[in-house]
Amino acid sequence: MQLSAEDLYVFRHRVLREAAYQLLLPSQRADLHLLALTQLEKIAGTQVSVALARELAEHASAALASEMELPPAQAALLRTAQRRLLRQWGELASKDWQNEEAAQAWTALANHAEVSEHDRADALLRAQTALSLLSRHDDAGNLLQRCRTSLTRLDNTKQSALLRCRERLAQAHLHSARAEMSQCELAAQEALELARQTQETTLTAEAESSLASVARHTGRLQEAIDRESRALNLVLQTGGARAAAPMMARLGMAMREAGRNDDGAALIARAIEFARDSVNPRQLVSALINGATTARAADHIDEAEAMLQEAMEISRRIGSRSGYATALGNYANLLQAARGDLAGAEAAQLQTIAIVREIGTPNGEAVSLTNLAFTWFSAGLFHAAIRAWLASAELARRTNYALLEARARCFCAQAMALLGLHEPARQEVEQGLKCLRGKDEGKFYIEFGAIAELTVVLANPQTIDAPQIAKRTLEHMESFATQRGLQNDAYSRRTLDRVRRTHAELAESVAQGRPPILVRGVAPADLNPAQRAAMLDVLGLDQITLAPAVDAAMRQGLQDQPVPDWQDESRAAGLQLPAV
Repeated sequence: MQLSAEDLYVFRHRVLREAAYQLLLPSQRADLHLLALTQLEKIAGTQVSVALARELAEHASAALASEMELPPAQAALLRTAQRRLLRQWGELASKDWQNEEAAQAWTALANHAEVSEHDRADALLRAQTALSLLSRHDDAGNLLQRCRTSLTRLDNTKQSALLRCRERLAQAHLHSARAEMSQCELAAQEALELARQTQETTLTAEAESSLASVARHTGRLQEAIDRESRALNLVLQTGGARAAAPMMARLGMAMREAGRNDDGAALIARAIEFARDSVNPRQLVSALINGATTARAADHIDEAEAMLQEAMEISRRIGSRSGYATALGNYANLLQAARGDLAGAEAAQLQTIAIVREIGTPNGEAVSLTNLAFTWFSAGLFHAAIRAWLASAELARRTNYALLEARARCFCAQAMALLGLHEPARQEVEQGLKCLRGKDEGKFYIEFGAIAELTVVLANPQTIDAPQIAKRTLEHMESFATQRGLQNDAYSRRTLDRVRRTHAELAESVAQGRPPILVRGVAPADLNPAQRAAMLDVLGLDQITLAPAVDAAMRQGLQDQPVPDWQDESRAAGLQLPAV
């Protein structure tokens, strides 16, 4: 019998279909769902997609909606099928980086009444991983609490110990995402002990790598290098190529921060190759971001931009909001520093801040605020920049991110010095340098510590013997650069060149018996037109008259240049940054 088009249309109406469905007996519905399962699996064979896997699991769940009215044998058959299909859905979604689907599937399996306690804990850990990749840290934390409860019901077999180790590693990663570094280190150390007890090489490497991340985060760079090297050697010895890429990238970044630029760049390049070969998009995103940082340090700007664009595209595809935010923040920095696009940089940074605030990563927000402060400072918005740096420093302090706090406070001190706020500037730079003490600070001292300290000292009109102070600072920086091989690092080289110019100008001014061409410790050439225009307004309000040569240097190229409102704090207020 053939149905007319009108009859087909009527039956496709959702309400009529539901009414017909409800007229069936529960056992008839279950039979139809089982028939659908059998036929769909037969048609698909081994080519089951994530969408089909979800549909199959939904058929089993729908059939069990009226379980109490089904014959016991039929209900048992459906429950077995449901467990199998939920696992299949979860495994396929996890493999395909469809993290939202994976979280749903694994959570549903964990909630199944007949799943074993071991399988429940395993499913909760897998669901937690998916939620962590989506940056849903609170939800992930709740699943870990449930997992710990399940683990208390397990015996002391090796299988159970491995689950406990995985739970400790997951907890460490969650603490790291929340920038709770002391708790992260404790959980990772417990995971390392469990991994060693079970002689599980892969988990031992993961625990070592987690501890290396803590060491790098807190400035213990040699410890980070040693631990990450051990972790990488372990996974390479056991053929664990999928885990090698992120370890290579992290080891490469630690080496770069310790001044071993060539070694670091080579490892990051290998990490990108490994991630591509293993078809692991999440690892590729991380490796590309690290590769872009290395390329920028070598002034390979087009290469860096291409890597960041690819990282953002992959992050969008796999739904990694944290990966996208990290790549976007790095792209904003590139737009400003290498392309001179302040408007584009500000827009990208504001978007990054919105994302990291929504997903709840205080570390990410602190980094983004520091970068945004640079943009505002470059646009001549001095007060807004100071507010952003102070907010970043406070966030970094609360999350025990000492190196970021040092960076924010040192650059904030330079901005304060330009405004003539000598005592607040001195206090900020002292706090910033204090954050560096006890850390492997060579690279960071060159990049921002030394220049900030020198600028604050030179900006103070009561400073005497400025040429000797600049000379000692330069010698100290060059000594660090030689020890760490930082002469060819773009960031360090630019800062060193700036201090060399300042020292040379001070020495020449003494030799020629004239005032140095500096404005509050900074050479006009080190300020862009917007900053110089704003500074002339600052000095005018302070009723300060510059020497003719200094005034001419400050006004060079400022014809028809708009004067930025350096006191404008509307952008900072819009971000709800605390007032200073």
